[in-house]
Parts: sequence; structure tokens; C-alpha cells
Amino acid sequence: MTNRALDIHREKDFSDTSVEAVSAFIGPEKWILYHDGLIPDTFKGLENAPFAFAHIDVDTLVVPGGILVFDDYGFASCPGARVAVDAFFRDKPEIPFVLHSGLPL
Repeated sequence: MTNRALDIHREKDFSDTSVEAVSAFIGPEKWILYHDGLIPDTFKGLENAPFAFAHIDVDTLVVPGGILVFDDYGFASCPGARVAVDAFFRDKPEIPFVLHSGLPL
């Protein structure tokens, strides 16, 4: 959801991130499946998989009652993410629940 006209990410901003670091932070629970790599390659084979919770940087199908976390929505360096999510939900009955994980906009 990065908007190059609005967002100020720089190359290698997240180069210090790894599946191991995320797993150590979130937890190694057996019910959590981590998919490392570039999208859409990491989604191959998951086209029809149901999701109860997904934390990804793109849109995907989620089962009814499921949850999507839109990465970068609350970060001041990525106002395009917030603009894109708000625009998508403008004509939808659902309302994004904001996790205050970034800097205030």
C-alpha cells in the first residue's frame, strides 16, 4: 500500500527484519504460520486457504469475521497507507480498528 508520492520509505528500511526476529517477538506457537519472502511468491499455494487473522502488506481474502492488519497505517512516514485504507473502506460498512503502532499523524 505504499504510495510513492506520499510515503518516505527508503531502500533497506526493513533490512534488519527476519522471520526469526518476528517469531521471537510474536511467539513460536504452532498455530502461527510465517511465510518469508516477496509477495506474490509467498502466496503461491495459499489462493484458497482461509485466514482467521492475517498481517500482511497487501489485500487478501479473509474468512467472515476474520481480521486484516494493514501494516504502516499509523506510521507518519507512510501516510499513503492510511489514505489507501480509508479510501477502500469509504463505501464499506466495516470500520478499520486503529492500532496505535506508529507515530501520530
